[in-house]
Amino acid sequence: LSELLVLCTELGQRISSSSTLSPTEARETVDLYEIASEILAEAVSRDMYSVRATSPEPSSLSDYQGSLYALHASQKHWRRAAQSMDLRFVNAQKALGTRVKGFDFNLQSAELRDGLIVEDLVLASVGSLNAIELVKDDAHKFLVSGEYGPYNRIAVGDLEGDMSTSAATSKRTRSPFGIAGEEKSTDDEDRLSNFMTRVELGGRAIRSIALRTLFFDRSTDPTFAKSALLRHIDSSKLDIDSLFQYGYMQHGLLLAKAWAKNREAETGSSKPEGSDLFSDCLSHMFEIYLIPKALGSSSQAVRPTLDQIHFALDGVGPSAAAASYVAPPRNGRLADVQTAALQMAAMSLVRKLTLAYTTAETPVALEVASLYL
Repeated sequence: LSELLVLCTELGQRISSSSTLSPTEARETVDLYEIASEILAEAVSRDMYSVRATSPEPSSLSDYQGSLYALHASQKHWRRAAQSMDLRFVNAQKALGTRVKGFDFNLQSAELRDGLIVEDLVLASVGSLNAIELVKDDAHKFLVSGEYGPYNRIAVGDLEGDMSTSAATSKRTRSPFGIAGEEKSTDDEDRLSNFMTRVELGGRAIRSIALRTLFFDRSTDPTFAKSALLRHIDSSKLDIDSLFQYGYMQHGLLLAKAWAKNREAETGSSKPEGSDLFSDCLSHMFEIYLIPKALGSSSQAVRPTLDQIHFALDGVGPSAAAASYVAPPRNGRLADVQTAALQMAAMSLVRKLTLAYTTAETPVALEVASLYL
């Protein structure tokens, strides 16, 4: 596979250079770069997670999805590289929603397979965002999730005599991925619903990272994170509350920001019915989880821990700021000192968040004062 990719890359470079080949030679030359792209795109649809979970040597298996990305990245075709990583995300999401049964597939193998899929979802979502950011032309920083090919586009209607439509439909295609030219199976509205800019790709990456943290937390039920990863970012309200419930304040706030930005990108406003999504999530966290912890009225709650609050404290404000430090009183029983430290840290986090997000439009400070009273 490595030798094939090197050969295809070299020939792709020669063909893309107008100075090395005459027009006649270019027409007669087989473009191994495009052939390799199509072959790899066809191979990535296989469920490699089940094979890796049961294989005695999983590292020896070929990563066709990674090879497809490497092939495009070697040519600096960043938009197609982003498409290949999006394809990896879609395939991993399909695999996560599929149950595998077999003689050699036990509970341990199933858990390992789920872990591999969740890790791949994070890798693919972050990778597609990173690749799309490297595209030079801002007008081309988008993709249609689930579609792959050099002629990826958004249809604006079947106009009579539209040459772009007839040209696209004449391209050779492979069925699993909706490569341009495939016979239409969905309406244009379905394609538009999968249209993703940098904002949507960023929201998907943040959500994948947050839900991965929840999935690998052994004190939580992993089935919730699995089902959440199969849902769209529009359903993030339940995910944000679960992150707050298990003490992941920073993850929940980042997801709330991404949710609000995604809503604004899709509808033009992050305030459905006049209510700001991020401010609502912040107020909910204050009222249910953080202020009761700061006042000591939720002493039976295990989460958030002191480490989780410190992590959230470090995430608020400028990135160059010094690490947070809370100095509780050092006298008394150890349990009392730990409780006091937790309350002081929670109070510090309320203060920092209030100062960071209070504006004339969103008077967070007034709501915090009301909750304390």
